[in-house]
Parts: sequence; C-alpha cells; structure tokens
Amino acid sequence: MVRKLGRNDLCHCGSDKKYKRCCLEQDRIDAAAPPVPATELGHEIQQALGDREFESMEDAQAFVTDYMHQRNSVARADFRGLSSEQMAQLLYHPWESPGLLSFEAPTTDRHPPVLRLFQLLVDALGETGLKATAKGNLPRNFCREAARVYWGEEEYAERTQVSGIRTETDFDDLHTLRLVARMAGLLRKHKGRFLLTRRCRDSLSVAGLNGVYLPLLQAYTQRFNWAYRDGFPEFAIIQLSFAFIFYLLSLDGDEPRHETHYAEAFIRAFPAVLQEAEQGRWASSPEDQVSRAFRFRMVPRFLGFFGLARLDVLDPAALYFREYQLSKGELLDQVVRFRV
Repeated sequence: MVRKLGRNDLCHCGSDKKYKRCCLEQDRIDAAAPPVPATELGHEIQQALGDREFESMEDAQAFVTDYMHQRNSVARADFRGLSSEQMAQLLYHPWESPGLLSFEAPTTDRHPPVLRLFQLLVDALGETGLKATAKGNLPRNFCREAARVYWGEEEYAERTQVSGIRTETDFDDLHTLRLVARMAGLLRKHKGRFLLTRRCRDSLSVAGLNGVYLPLLQAYTQRFNWAYRDGFPEFAIIQLSFAFIFYLLSLDGDEPRHETHYAEAFIRAFPAVLQEAEQGRWASSPEDQVSRAFRFRMVPRFLGFFGLARLDVLDPAALYFREYQLSKGELLDQVVRFRV
C-alpha cells in the first residue's frame, strides 16, 4: 500500500522542499477539480509547449507550473463561475480566505434553531451546571423538557409516539449541539458536571446568543463529523463543500427551489463522489445514494439548524427523510460575505 505523503515529508516533485511548502496546495487544487484523464492533460500540456525550447529542466518545469496555474484560474461552468483555485480555497481553507469569503456574527434577534436550543442549555446549566449521566450524556429529564420546548407539544408527541426520549442520543439536535459546543470551547465537563466555559460566558455577556454563533458554526463545519450516526457512506466531500453550497444559495436562493437542485449541482461539481457509493448495501443508484446523503446532512441538519436557509416542508406528515423547498435564509447575508 502506498503511504500517504505527510505535510513535513519531502515533496514528491524532487525539489527537496517539504511537501507543505511546495506542491501541497497545488495538489489540493487539482483534487478539487473533476479528474482529467492523464492522456488528456498530457495532450493539453504538449499543445501548450508547442515547439518551445528550454535551456534547462527547471525552465520547462516553471513553464508547466505557470500553465497549470493559469488553467486552474479559469472560471468553470460546473463550479458556477468559480475557478479550481477558488474552489480549493472554499473546500480546504474556508475560514482562512478573506479575499474570497469571510464570516461575521449575526445581528438579528430572530434566533435560528441552534441558538434557541443553546439558550435552553444555558438556562439549565446556570451557575452550577448539570450532572452527566453514567455514559457522559446530559440528564434525561432535561432532554425531555428541552425537546418539548424546542419542538412544541404537538411535534413532541408525534416524534416520541414510537420511542420516547430515554437518553440524550434520542434527541439528535441536542446531542449534536452538546458535542459541537464542547468542540467550540463553550462547554466543558468537570468532576462529572457539564459547565459553561469562561469563553462562553464572556461571549454571552458581550453579544448575547449571537456571540456564540460563529464558534458553533466553525466547530460544526471544521471539527464535527457530519457522517456521525446517519447510516450513509462517509462521502467526506459533502462536509467539505459547505462553503460552495453557501455560494450556490447566494446565487440561486432568492427563489424557493427543491433541495434536489442543490444536490444535483453538488454532484455536477464533484462527480468523483459517485465512486464512493456502496453497492449492495443500498437498493439505489450511486446518484440516489449521494443525493439522499447530501440532502439529509446539508439541508435540515446544517442549513436549517443554523438558519442559513429557509426550509419549507413539502409533506408535514413525514417525520423522517422529509423533502424540502429551500431558499436563502436571513442569516446567510448577515453571516457569509463572498468577494467573487
């Protein structure tokens, strides 16, 4: 098996530089683009070289490097006008690319689900915190009461008619929030009790709930595993593409569109993901597998939870695998700023 090249290993190009200081970024840019057959790319480079003569191999390599840079700077239809270089930034450096994308704390008092639920957690923790269960979860009574307030009595009754809330993991939004809040440095566990951190209390005192929105958003996109417990294959590119979906919403989100509009655009941009579909486990095509995983993870669990898209349920009677029309949420324009 070929060993994966580490950031501090010598680069594969033979430059004697560390990989992170040489070809790592270009390899990430190349990975962001749909694969081009080696023969096709070689033919492109041959045409670009033409009858040119170079005094050294270094000059020839410099020409090819410059050619690839120009090639990756061209706007692409499958990336909706973004270049491969811009896509690589969105995929691998969304929080460190201020020339392309920046984030700002929200200013609205109409809080999204993630903050409404966080407020319930803050109120319950108070100054003394909550005692963790033997398995390290939030106590059952709090989970049940929080679910009643968060969903409302009618939806609570519908969601718990088959199986009630016996533990934190039966209330998926709360379980996710608790994990993400700890990753964001807003919640800690000390001597068997969950407590708010000083960072959290300081943020709340200065900016209220809006002060913890960006730490939660960054932890959810960068540290939390979106594939956790959902039963689909890994499909890691779904999580990596969150900023690209922000970009699509900024272009198309003024009008409600069925969620498949965004799933299809995702597959067009990253067709290689279809190769990760699992045969035999799912009685569906690779396209259907990827589309369902994308819609489940990206739409209600992320865009809806963080208030970045407005979701209209097409069949309110369906409690699981609901279908949605979505449009741009109020928070998207407040929180996400593109410079394209």
